[in-house]
Amino acid sequence: MLAFAFSNSNPARAGRPGARKAVRRKRRDRCGHAPIQRCKGCGTLHHPPRVRCHQCGSYDMGYTVSSGKGVIYSFVEPCYPQVPAFDYPLVVGLVELEEGTRLLTNIVDLDASKVAVGMPVELVLRSPDPELTLPMFRPARPPR
Repeated sequence: MLAFAFSNSNPARAGRPGARKAVRRKRRDRCGHAPIQRCKGCGTLHHPPRVRCHQCGSYDMGYTVSSGKGVIYSFVEPCYPQVPAFDYPLVVGLVELEEGTRLLTNIVDLDASKVAVGMPVELVLRSPDPELTLPMFRPARPPR
């Protein structure tokens, strides 16, 4: 059975150990680059981060900085039930990064009807709360 708890406390402090450290790391990387866990043994990328590499079994894990660019692999627009914590219309996408791993995230700054599989996107870090920064993706800007 799954149980959900809602509170007014900082969500970064809840959940797993090290959550605060991850939030601080994301704050530092506001420029549109995010750390992705990489196995030092075989180079496999992991998201979400884990203790042990599923490819080679190594516990020697590190991080690499992603380019922040990718394409929409899949997406959905959930509409029911609406949760007060989110703004609707809400587009949740599975973004495949240039590095090869995929992130489940929000697609922002775009009308929901214009989202398409294969659309190029770029990372943008948003702070819905002063103590929390989340990675989201928006349509990629054309190169200058």
